[in-house]
Amino acid sequence: MGDSYIYLLVEHQSTPDKLMGWRLMHYAFMAMNQHLQQGHKTLPLVVPILFYHGETSPYPYEEVWTQCLPHAEVAHALYSSPFPLVDITVVEDTEIVSHRKIAVMELAMKHKKLRNDHQKVTEHFVQILNSHYNDKNDVITILNYLFIIMDSPYYTSIVETLIDQAENHRGAIMNIAQRLKNEGKIEGKIEGRVEGKEEGREETLQQIALKSLQLGFSTDVISEITGLSISEIQALN
Repeated sequence: MGDSYIYLLVEHQSTPDKLMGWRLMHYAFMAMNQHLQQGHKTLPLVVPILFYHGETSPYPYEEVWTQCLPHAEVAHALYSSPFPLVDITVVEDTEIVSHRKIAVMELAMKHKKLRNDHQKVTEHFVQILNSHYNDKNDVITILNYLFIIMDSPYYTSIVETLIDQAENHRGAIMNIAQRLKNEGKIEGKIEGRVEGKEEGREETLQQIALKSLQLGFSTDVISEITGLSISEIQALN
């Protein structure tokens, strides 16, 4: 099973602090993170202990850290339960289409390989793009992402279909495809397959991250999508 670690985290306090419960949890998570940064693959158990020796007696505040929040009962229910999960991989495409402004980004994330039923998926892209949910800048950012990371043998067919049927954004699609070809991200013709070379990718990834923040995606999700670090993403906001 490997080694397991238990740390005792002792905080001395002579003045009562209403937020001490939260601070202890914050210190505990920092200790866990430091443990991982040292090369360990599993989290340690960190036991936070408050050693209080102040004049006010007994200690006047709650020891449960969620009591530090204004709506303590809601906070306790939230942080004692499994975290909310949006697993886009199991959401039906027909439902994604109904997500309006974020639909095209979700579809791009889910189908970046576009190997199975690519014609139907492309039809969904066309439907969303023609629904006027996204402005021009949204579309350019999202299509940049899709075209760069797309790893599909049907790339030619997909781009041609988008150009032919996404009438509201035909010019933008053609310009993006042409620019990516000129920058060396597409080998051969405009309809060729995306190579995804590193040159010039950083700026595009930052644009994707910023747009994703504006659409309400968490920094963890954006980091997984773009490969940028949490600190790099936070610096964009």
